[in-house]
Amino acid sequence: MSLPRRVPWVSLSQLEQVYSAIYVTKDWDFAIRRLSTWRYSTGLPHALDAALSLLVASRNEVNEHVCNLSIRQGYALAIIRFVNGLVDPLQTSKYARSIAMISSQIGLPLSLVELRHAATHEDLPSVEALREGAKLVRTQLLLVSSFTVPLLLSGTLLD
Repeated sequence: MSLPRRVPWVSLSQLEQVYSAIYVTKDWDFAIRRLSTWRYSTGLPHALDAALSLLVASRNEVNEHVCNLSIRQGYALAIIRFVNGLVDPLQTSKYARSIAMISSQIGLPLSLVELRHAATHEDLPSVEALREGAKLVRTQLLLVSSFTVPLLLSGTLLD
């Protein structure tokens, strides 16, 4: 018998509220507060953690007191953690495979892998390049969310 899995939301309607706040109503302040609370209570699944990082980076763009370097670092960190969070669990062989190879197998755009590589090992990419990368991450997260959230709400993934 397996133990029940802990999730940060009390009910699926809370998860639906957060999904709606991120993708439908764009109430990012609500989503940031809720996701931050969940992160400290039980941790977040990868997709929600990546969404939180992107929301915070995007929110920093409208704050006139945040410098360009901090904005770039926020986006870079969100992209790095998004790519690593998808690829690292798939490093299961005796010898490490390239991130680009694994990413291509799971359908992750190569441009995100390249941005991740540049942000990790080279000069920090421009804010424009990172914004474009953040848009790609949002698209990837939306694809994942639009598939998993309805299944969660219907109870299919909980069986």
